[in-house]
Amino acid sequence: MFKSTDGGATWRAANIGLPAMGISALAINPGTRTTLYAGTDGRGVFDIEQVPPACVGDCNNDHAVTIPELLTMVNVVIDDAPLSLCLGGDADRDYHLTVDEILTAVHNALSDCDD
Repeated sequence: MFKSTDGGATWRAANIGLPAMGISALAINPGTRTTLYAGTDGRGVFDIEQVPPACVGDCNNDHAVTIPELLTMVNVVIDDAPLSLCLGGDADRDYHLTVDEILTAVHNALSDCDD
């Protein structure tokens, strides 16, 4: 199984702990949206937890939120930019940025992502 965190521009293996056999079904837990279930051919079902971003709003993963990153998030919310420009802003991993996530990012910018 492979995972993309940049809107499909690049992919990396995300099958740690899964047996070396086919996956026949995938489902997202509608309650958390951060849990993916992978059904295998004869080996049962495995759950894969997505790790939320360490610092909401950190678009480039440098452990800081900058004004340009906040502006990018605003542009994503108003549909002037694709989410792939700031996946670190999508705290709940629902593939949509919200005003609440922008406010969290502003807080992180002011607190140096410490909280």
